[in-house]
Amino acid sequence: MLVRDRLDQVSQRFIALKQGDIALSACGQAWFPECKGLLADFLLKDWPFTVGRSGSGQHNAKSLEDFDARFPGYGGFLPWFCSRGVNEAGHCKSPTDPGDSKIMPLLGWETSLPGLDNGQLAFGAAAVVHVLERRAAQQGASSRFAQMAQRWNARLLRMKASVVNLFYDGSGLVRMIAELKNMTIDVAKNASNARNLNNMVLWDPFEGEMIVLFMDLFGNWSKFENNGEEEKQRMWKIKAEHVEPVVYTAADSTKMVVQKGFWFSAHEQWKTLQLPYMDIPLVKHLFANGEFARLENSVQLQLPGLMASVNAPNGVQCDAHPYCSALGIQALAEQPIFTETVLTPYAAFPSILVDSAAGLAWYNHMLAMPRVQTPVGSIESFTNTGKAVAPMATWDAKATTVVAMLGGTGHILRAYMEEHRLYGVFEDRVKSMYGPIFEPVIASVLPSKVSVDAQIARLPKLPLPSPHSQRAKDALPEDFPSCRCLEDVKTPGFLQPKNP
Repeated sequence: MLVRDRLDQVSQRFIALKQGDIALSACGQAWFPECKGLLADFLLKDWPFTVGRSGSGQHNAKSLEDFDARFPGYGGFLPWFCSRGVNEAGHCKSPTDPGDSKIMPLLGWETSLPGLDNGQLAFGAAAVVHVLERRAAQQGASSRFAQMAQRWNARLLRMKASVVNLFYDGSGLVRMIAELKNMTIDVAKNASNARNLNNMVLWDPFEGEMIVLFMDLFGNWSKFENNGEEEKQRMWKIKAEHVEPVVYTAADSTKMVVQKGFWFSAHEQWKTLQLPYMDIPLVKHLFANGEFARLENSVQLQLPGLMASVNAPNGVQCDAHPYCSALGIQALAEQPIFTETVLTPYAAFPSILVDSAAGLAWYNHMLAMPRVQTPVGSIESFTNTGKAVAPMATWDAKATTVVAMLGGTGHILRAYMEEHRLYGVFEDRVKSMYGPIFEPVIASVLPSKVSVDAQIARLPKLPLPSPHSQRAKDALPEDFPSCRCLEDVKTPGFLQPKNP
């Protein structure tokens, strides 16, 4: 649980972090400075970012450069990979496995690349470059920041040069997974080396939109007429066909227009965590309405938390395997929802972006459930009864929350796009897709004598969680450990619960 006498220090740390631009850490951590690898690992003074506990940004840049040299076919992007390499059995190496520790493609991804995840990676790299270049301007051309900025910018330029050849499938279609014929051929110089795996395409208006934006704004379209403008328009036309409004009726009978989700999982809002979508009033209005619906749904169902795609708690089987993808709100989802019994702390990150007080209240509400707060911060997921957790920590369920607490990276990427005179294009693309679809629906549910613009400017007050009932607390087992930040504990007991 949050310790009251630590709150002031935590808030001061947040203030310090907010005063400097930051990018992403590959290891989301805990709240408190005395815990190993916690929030302070994110950056502070000397380093604008860290990547996990493996070492400095220089080390990570070298690891990625080495991977790119061995596998130029990936074009600077990354497949699913094993950070320490692959063992003789074909599995990712553990820290105790012998041999070299070099990044290697995960089994089954040796010749393929996911488009959705690499959109997140590309814009993350752009944020890193912007932060490093700002620090280099302050510290001088010979500083380590300047050296790092040069190395990361080289990686970003590599991705810009190869993204169209890798992921554009023609006729406005974007490859969900690019398959590579020869891993030794630089795809930036040979477009025929990449093709669409299984003819799957990305047209979703959620996190998959990021690779479309990166391709549109920064890709090399020189082989297309008019720098690919007609192809870009086709991409957005296809995407618009998959954007759907839905009218949500709140408990007080207020009608709100929301963007329908795939599952309406919180992770679908990842693009708003990284990019400056919230600058656009209509998108901010829809996003806030969606978070109101997400929180009110949990209040009405008396759920002690929120839902997002996540690894399943012990003993729970979802989607025919241990990962629960189909978690969300059925009335606001395009696809069937599997269960409403699996909850995760990271599902609060979109609400934190909209209203930090309400979002953090929900986050803290989930931390109060048994074994959800741990020596390494919040757990992966838990059941609504509090009787089982997923005893692991992943990037998705850790860093999203912390980055949201720090305001996201939208302001960093806005500045980066402005420097490259592309922010106006970003704004135009998003407005052109959302406006024609949502404004007429908003007009149809307006209170009398209220203009569409005035309604869009109104943001709902997000609902707070109800206190956990004492009866529910008393019904739970009493042998769950509390949060203890002990530096000498190598294998915390919570990782292997005896009675999940």
